[in-house]
Amino acid sequence: MRFGSLKPLFIINAALLGCLFLPAAQAASALEEGLHQFFSQQYSAENQQVNVNIRSPQSQWPKCEMPQFSMPSSARRWGTVSVLAQCPQDKRYLQVEVQVTGEYPVAQSPLTRGQHISPADFKMTQGRLDKLPAGSIMEISQLDSAVLTRDLAAGQTVTTSMIRRSWIIKAGQSVQILAQGDGFNVTSEGKALNNAAIADSVRVRLASGQIITGKATEQGSITLLM
Repeated sequence: MRFGSLKPLFIINAALLGCLFLPAAQAASALEEGLHQFFSQQYSAENQQVNVNIRSPQSQWPKCEMPQFSMPSSARRWGTVSVLAQCPQDKRYLQVEVQVTGEYPVAQSPLTRGQHISPADFKMTQGRLDKLPAGSIMEISQLDSAVLTRDLAAGQTVTTSMIRRSWIIKAGQSVQILAQGDGFNVTSEGKALNNAAIADSVRVRLASGQIITGKATEQGSITLLM
């Protein structure tokens, strides 16, 4: 009889515990949904999927139901990030893990340092973008008319530190200089003192020994704006 009388009490206590934990579960769900919407707006590509996990303890969560989220424009958008959650009378910084799955380019076959590359040398693959090395290139078009600065294995991700733009002018090369002004054009020649891609700044030594600076053009000449 003694044990039988405890059974209804156990059931009542379990029900009370369920009521206590339910609001916390609802708060977690609402906050995660708000953060998911915030980050999803920043990944508009159809092939990208976002998953958000809150790392901050619940004691540090904002007190209102619908906080406003924001981040500095220069901050990372995936991985472990800090998000400002603002309520009318309160603001909190949340540590959040943002997982993003999408497409990114990888080498189709081994490529060597110094090789001129094009989008045809790469293919798009699907994976976790937040696990890629810092500076990874996401758009295959960014690999057009570039030169590798290191060897690349088949299936390897490309980062900005692994490529440079093709030199249109090389140091020591004789170049034509075009000075343009209001109603006049003057041309001369000089020797380039540094490598440059299109629109890069170039230092040029004239026959007189004077050093001037201009911009590299698509034709391999130097333009001075007067």
